[in-house]
Amino acid sequence: MAAFLVGIPTALFLPSTCRDPDPDFGCGEGYGRVYGSIMLAAAAVVTVIPTIVYGVRLDRHWLDRPVPRRVALAPGGLTLRF
Repeated sequence: MAAFLVGIPTALFLPSTCRDPDPDFGCGEGYGRVYGSIMLAAAAVVTVIPTIVYGVRLDRHWLDRPVPRRVALAPGGLTLRF
């Protein structure tokens, strides 16, 4: 996710290596940076959504986790009985 988010401004603001200013036969109109950053933004959104969903699920799990009700002696040491 961080690589995609760092890649968006990098794709937009890296200096161009095109030396031919002719838009018809040279390097084109220069929309490649914009299209590349749009694709990186879409990939960042795709990775952000599961991160949020699983983060919320993990937080709920930590809040709702079962608490041991009884500690008892066992042959190997202590057991936690739920």
